[in-house]
Parts: sequence; structure tokens; C-alpha cells
Amino acid sequence: MSKTKINIDSINLNFAGIPPGNLKLIADGLGKEILSQLSNNKHSLNNKTVNNIRNIDAGKLKIGRSDNISDVRRTIASRISSEVIMKSRQS
Repeated sequence: MSKTKINIDSINLNFAGIPPGNLKLIADGLGKEILSQLSNNKHSLNNKTVNNIRNIDAGKLKIGRSDNISDVRRTIASRISSEVIMKSRQS
């Protein structure tokens, strides 16, 4: 059985116009959501050795004030996991 190892040292997000309390709620489950999305796409990562992804620019997301916190978290995680998968294909 092959293993895929991904180590994310840090995630830097820039937010504008989102209340601090909502930021904490978004960040609290972000790591688990990214892991969940990557494991759901494990066929894209099988037998991959991803070396030195130093930076992922997931671009800007337009988030409405009425968006659900879990939907926002899921959207951010989706963008990050998609970038990890794309970078792994390039390595």
C-alpha cells in the first residue's frame, strides 16, 4: 500500500470585511476540512511525492455577508486542496 504524505506548515489568509468572531469560526475547522477534501480526492494523489510547495495562491474569493460559516470554510478548503492537487501533478 502506498502512502501519500502532505505536510502543511502554515496557512495565511487575508480577510477583509469579515467580523473577527466569524474568522475564528472559519479557521477552527479549516484543517479538518482540507484533510477531508484531499482524502476524498486521494486517487489524484496516489503514489505522489509532493516536494516543496512553498506557496499556494488560491486567489480571491467573493464571500457574501449572509454566507454560512461552514460553506465559507468548505469553499476555502476546496480552493486550497485543488491547488495542492494541481501542484502535485506538476512535481
